[in-house]
Amino acid sequence: MKNRQRQKDILFSILIFGSAFAVNLLIQKLFTTQTLVPMIFVFGVFLISLKTHGYCYGIISAIVSVFAVNFAFTYPYYAFDFFVEESILSAVIMLVVAVSTSTLNIRIRDQEKLRSENEKERMRGNLLRAISHDLRTPLTSIYGSSSTLISKYDALPKEQQLKLLGEIQEDSEWLIRMVENLLSVTRIDGAKVEVVKTPIVLDELIDSVLMKFSKKHPNQKVITQIPDEFVDIPMDSLLIEQVLLNLLENAVFHAKGMTKLTLSVYLYAPPSSKRTAVTLPQKTERAAVRYSALRWKEGVRTMGNNKYKILIVEDEANIRSFIKANLETSDYQVLCAETCALGMMMYASHHPDLIVLDLGLPDRDGLDLIQKVRGSDTVPIIVLSARSNERDKVEALDLGANDYITKPFGTEELLARIRAVLRSHRHSEKEESSPGGKFHLQDLLIDYDTRQVFVGKEEIDLTQTEYNIMAFLSVHAGKVLTYAAIIRAVWGYSDYGSVKKLQVNMKNIRKKMGVTPGEKRYIINELGVGYRMLAEDE
Repeated sequence: MKNRQRQKDILFSILIFGSAFAVNLLIQKLFTTQTLVPMIFVFGVFLISLKTHGYCYGIISAIVSVFAVNFAFTYPYYAFDFFVEESILSAVIMLVVAVSTSTLNIRIRDQEKLRSENEKERMRGNLLRAISHDLRTPLTSIYGSSSTLISKYDALPKEQQLKLLGEIQEDSEWLIRMVENLLSVTRIDGAKVEVVKTPIVLDELIDSVLMKFSKKHPNQKVITQIPDEFVDIPMDSLLIEQVLLNLLENAVFHAKGMTKLTLSVYLYAPPSSKRTAVTLPQKTERAAVRYSALRWKEGVRTMGNNKYKILIVEDEANIRSFIKANLETSDYQVLCAETCALGMMMYASHHPDLIVLDLGLPDRDGLDLIQKVRGSDTVPIIVLSARSNERDKVEALDLGANDYITKPFGTEELLARIRAVLRSHRHSEKEESSPGGKFHLQDLLIDYDTRQVFVGKEEIDLTQTEYNIMAFLSVHAGKVLTYAAIIRAVWGYSDYGSVKKLQVNMKNIRKKMGVTPGEKRYIINELGVGYRMLAEDE
């Protein structure tokens, strides 16, 4: 940032000085008077001192201007003679102008910076005062309910226990939403954090928002009204997601007894602009399907027994404890490690069937563990991380992670993801030369032998490319596949245009299959990352 500013200041100084010199040459050629020469250079020094940062640019420009006036515009021409009274006077005047203007400029900028900092502090104070009461209320409820459960556990009936636990969960979810809002504000307010805009498909954004909304409000139906055409908008998806979630949740909270909630999205185009919809060519494309073989047969191991060994690499003791308890309840063998180094040692000695990995480990980044494991093994890895940035997700998945779950997460979701990843890995280990057989998911049927896709009893008319995408996703059902992975498999290359082409195809696939935004059917959209075909029991 400083280097860029320094370059701008240097270029501006050169431009102003060059302009002043050129103007004086023109005046010298057209007129006989030389009285305006020092004034023009003084004005140039003033502009440089006013628009640049610090003293040096103004002082240097003043010294250079004195030399220029003495050399090119004072008799004897094109020779230095600093004993001329005009040269000494010009030097003094230019230096005074440079120093005084720079000093005034620095004071003004310092005042503006101080005013901005004061305004930020005032806004922070107002924000903290505004949420302090709201934070105390759920914390008090959580503390009271948990204290009651601990002190009177044996005396309370089961119904009362469940009620108190439900209240704790509800208040905890409220606190999580509050923290997410505060983090969003911090991202915008932070001096070193920039809002990074990337093209996001409108349908996928709405789908992601409604999926998260349905987890918190499963009984609240949302009717969507969005344009049929393909639209991608540059945005920070995390912030926009949070805004839309807040709007929907506020509607639910403030409109008690509401029976219908409608989310409408309209495209605004200025009268002078032209907007064209992106459509997929209907011609058949010659593209090979590059995916591993799969037959839908039962493996040696089965879900629900204790033969699966899972390694948890997590430094937070509370999170590690409750994950371990839930996995053991589901009849998995569980190993635990709190550092990357210990995780690698336990992986090498115990050879687990699956790794649940946190990225923010105390000794090393969890990405290092993914790289080391992927150097020699295909054991499934599920990342659990508080890092919600799209780039972090893409990096982890491209390094070899099978799935990525952001904190906080639900226990049932984690267990479902584990089952899906284990099943997908078991199937991918089958060595067959080409896909064959059939894939069943809900009312979806993919016949690999005939290359047909059915929803219920109705055949879906897919293009060759659309079928290749569906087949590749189904072969790796339960696994998050990045845009790049799908593109390499279907088209064999990777670029930005291909991502948009993939998104257009996916929009057409969902439309042909009758999937509406927010509906958990067949394919799950991982916003900004890729797609995941649901596993059979999800």
